[in-house]
Amino acid sequence: MDELDEARAELDRMGGTERTLFKQVIEIPAAMKTQKSKVNDLVKKGPPAINFLPVEILSQIILQSLPNCDDRCELEEFRLVNRRTNLSTVSRFWGSAILGTPKNLE
Repeated sequence: MDELDEARAELDRMGGTERTLFKQVIEIPAAMKTQKSKVNDLVKKGPPAINFLPVEILSQIILQSLPNCDDRCELEEFRLVNRRTNLSTVSRFWGSAILGTPKNLE
């Protein structure tokens, strides 16, 4: 093969590389858009961020939101139990944390 044939072969190889790269430049943004959509869908389907809180912290947050009540106030105790029950229906994680936590965690 003479020098001219080698130069033409190299030019053809470069042309093929250029076509491949150009095709990738066109396809990659579309593929990225599809992947971003997939990631967003998976995030939406995943557990809520509140579920990543340690149970101890969630228990403290919930206990801070509940009113203090002494043993003399039966109506307030009823409201406290009712509020704990309502909060436990927010999610399975909350229900498990609330119902598994002692009433007076100090």
